Amino acid sequence: MEYLLSLDASSITIGYSIFNLSTRELIKIDYYSLKSELVLDKADEFENFITRLLVEYPQIKVMAIENAFQAMFGGVSSIHTTTILNQVNILYQYICKKKGLKINSMSVAECRKKAFPLVKLKPKKIAGGLNHKEQMFNIVVGVLGKDIFPTKEMKSGKRKGEIVFVDEAKDMSDSYVVGLAYLNKK
Repeated sequence: MEYLLSLDASSITIGYSIFNLSTRELIKIDYYSLKSELVLDKADEFENFITRLLVEYPQIKVMAIENAFQAMFGGVSSIHTTTILNQVNILYQYICKKKGLKINSMSVAECRKKAFPLVKLKPKKIAGGLNHKEQMFNIVVGVLGKDIFPTKEMKSGKRKGEIVFVDEAKDMSDSYVVGLAYLNKK
């Protein structure tokens, strides 16, 4: 029995999902928040996280991750942010390779298309102001249910007292999309 570890890996929060490769069952979905500021310290922190995860789930043999950004997208990410994301992405892949995992990477668009081939994401204007990441989150919530994602209560402002998903829930959702894309591609 082998498991797949799928990552939505950024420089701050890493969403991750673990799937049974043969049954496609979702074993775990969660996130890990990095505390380090420097890229190399983030890599050390990620390596410690992966080491602990592999002790808990020694069945993990394969890792799937989105490709590092190859270009900036319409003002979404600055050159600095894109550079940091590229650096941590390749470091995460290298660390997982050193741990003996088979590495697979796909573009964001390929992940979304392979995970949900019948879904056509809409432009933000037509989707009620929701970007593609938010649209995918809603799709994944529809598949997995709301209860799997952590929430928080808004403490101030117009939404005070409202229960909302934590920001990291979208990273968790993206890791699910990466994993499902890998499983569907395989």
